[in-house]
Amino acid sequence: MNTKILVGILSAFFIAACGNPGLSVSSEQLPENGPTQDLRNAPKVTSSVKVALSQNAPVQFASKFKLGTTYDLYFAMDITHLPAGAHHVDIELTAPGGIVYQSLPVDFVVADAGKTTRVWAALPVAGTLIEQMNLVGQWKAAGFINYGGSASSSSTFNLK
Repeated sequence: MNTKILVGILSAFFIAACGNPGLSVSSEQLPENGPTQDLRNAPKVTSSVKVALSQNAPVQFASKFKLGTTYDLYFAMDITHLPAGAHHVDIELTAPGGIVYQSLPVDFVVADAGKTTRVWAALPVAGTLIEQMNLVGQWKAAGFINYGGSASSSSTFNLK
């Protein structure tokens, strides 16, 4: 297809979609407790990320792990003051040297906004590139809530 024709078609589509004076958003279309609600006095969302060898009780969090005996690592993210409803967390793992190794996505639902919610994500270690490439040293686990652009919390741990 000729580039000029393609640009013409795209321009016409853009004008029709964006420049049409008949397109508008009415406040009547927004839910009563939707994006217009006043959140200035809402409690600030807080979180923390911790690392363990198991998520089974009793959980023992640590910051140092032996590569040869660690099969999996479990990341717990405790979050408070999230409103009730569906949410998303990404726990981003940065390997020694500063390269992002993997992001662990978790979707979850908060039923009671007044309580702390704990979400878990697991990272296999044994038999993976971590073990094969001997990626030892200080790692960083950073938690991102609802696709946030900056980490809401982070912690470091060592694989030796």
